[in-house]
Amino acid sequence: MLAALVMVNRQETFRRRRTPSVSVTMAQAVAQGAAFVGIVAGFWHIYWIAGVVFLAAGFVGLFVHSAGWWRLERSQVPSKHGDP
Repeated sequence: MLAALVMVNRQETFRRRRTPSVSVTMAQAVAQGAAFVGIVAGFWHIYWIAGVVFLAAGFVGLFVHSAGWWRLERSQVPSKHGDP
């Protein structure tokens, strides 16, 4: 799934626009989640404490990213020309 999304990303870069497809957005979320679960499972298999630490770090990173994104989006002021 990640390989297919890499190809979609290259096409989006070539066309200089993002796809409005809901299925691509959902596939990105599922693929990123599955990759995260796989990495956590790998660390957990080696040493369970490492798995717990990686899982906790992932959640902290998610909250930091969400807070930063939220602050950036909320602080956007519409321009005078009507562009968002």
